[in-house]
Amino acid sequence: MAKQYKQYDKIFKENFEETILPLARKILGLPIDQLEEIPDELHLTLERKPDLLKKVILKDGPDYILHIEVQTKPEKGMAMRMHLYYVLLQHTYQLPVKQYVFYIGSETLSPTNMPTFIKEEKLTFSYDLLHLQSFPYHTFLVSDKPEEVILAILGDFGKQKKQNVIDDILTKLQKLEAKGKRIEKYLRQLEVLSKLRNLQKEIIKSLEQMAIVYELETDIRYQQGLKEGEKRGEKIGVRKGEKIGKKRGEKIGEKRGEKIGEKRGEKIGEKRGKAKQLHAVVISMLQSDLYKNGTITITQVAQLTGTTEKYVKQVFNELKK
Repeated sequence: MAKQYKQYDKIFKENFEETILPLARKILGLPIDQLEEIPDELHLTLERKPDLLKKVILKDGPDYILHIEVQTKPEKGMAMRMHLYYVLLQHTYQLPVKQYVFYIGSETLSPTNMPTFIKEEKLTFSYDLLHLQSFPYHTFLVSDKPEEVILAILGDFGKQKKQNVIDDILTKLQKLEAKGKRIEKYLRQLEVLSKLRNLQKEIIKSLEQMAIVYELETDIRYQQGLKEGEKRGEKIGVRKGEKIGKKRGEKIGEKRGEKIGEKRGEKIGEKRGKAKQLHAVVISMLQSDLYKNGTITITQVAQLTGTTEKYVKQVFNELKK
């Protein structure tokens, strides 16, 4: 995921623990009696961890693995990535696997830019894709969990005006704060999510009208102050937001400069580590029962691992020695 989209991914990972049960019931329609933690660092994971991975325990029914991914942009290779996760999860836990992708972006989805299935000669696979904007915003607004309330910004506003919806969300967060839940964290997350719907200015307007005070380094006022501060330099009398933006921008720049050397070293190490990990994945799949019994071929191993048939055959020949 590109750097600018990691901020959205982070919000969902931070809040999933609080929202997974209501989301599973309201959006997915899944009955869940109990959730059990399972390792999300799969032994054969290639590039990243699953966004959410839980074992669902049912009183009247078979247990299964629940896997959820969050997408901010369409991805042509999503079906193949979900299939790879499916194979690894089922092979690891020997349980049924239910997979869902929550799409929170604004770009239009199509079978071309976000396929949900694979259909080949000896392989048929699909996963469930849900667009949060297709759910009424009240689905999330009625919750008493602030982590779920902020998702209303991604829902369907229907005929409601944008400003009215935002006022409703902020009013609900204020009520939750009165019950002892501080909302600074959720205001920050709400503003980040609002970028996906281009609603930052409306949020700032509502915050000012409702006299809600908060301080965010990434909010629109900070960014505006930073730009103006750069233009006007040391000029006295600029607005408070410009001064804050300039000062914080300089500090952030200094910190980033100090870390450049460290990051370059980390990238080199990470690249080499991924190459070794990929090699181990290919070996593991060639030695697995799935390959030995003909369920997957060398061609499919190459597709699932993002390598070439030539590379897979090379590894296969190494194992034969």
